Amino acid sequence: MAQQGTPLSRELVLDSSVTLSWFFAGEATAATDALLDLLHNGGQAIVPAHWALEACNILLMAERHKRWTVAESSHFLTILGGLPIETDPQTVPRAATASMELARSLGLTLSAGASLELAMRRNLPLATLDKELRAASLKTGVPCLPEGPCPLAASAHEARPGLEGRKAIVDRQACLSRRGAERSPAPVENPPA
Repeated sequence: MAQQGTPLSRELVLDSSVTLSWFFAGEATAATDALLDLLHNGGQAIVPAHWALEACNILLMAERHKRWTVAESSHFLTILGGLPIETDPQTVPRAATASMELARSLGLTLSAGASLELAMRRNLPLATLDKELRAASLKTGVPCLPEGPCPLAASAHEARPGLEGRKAIVDRQACLSRRGAERSPAPVENPPA
């Protein structure tokens, strides 16, 4: 694993927990923002084939629970489509072999095993906030991003933190300005004269 303060790898395996942290208020950190900045500045993400399904399912659930609108989901997906993200063509063929073996031996879900298998096969760091996946990655010698402990790390079996009552953050500028606005009081529309 890289020493703290060293440059990030230009390529990484990305999972949906980090991806969605960029777009939900209160879930992004300086460390997850650095990963987004990397993609905006010449980096490349590789994702397992199930990544799009996981990300879209979270959006769909947020819509059903009135935490996200269809328009916000659409906008989010458009922005996500503009990022340098490559889908791994070997995820499905390796699901019943290498990925399943990793999942069995490390107590992971098959989707987590597939993400880890991809990182191992490509010899890339794994960007995840999932605490079980991070622990398994470290056991197998795969570096995790963001480095160090993740305050938002969630179990794959737990509800994702912060979805309740949150509105979507749909692009990089809105993300940064929204977080700043949440810390300061809302402006008064018609101040008293």
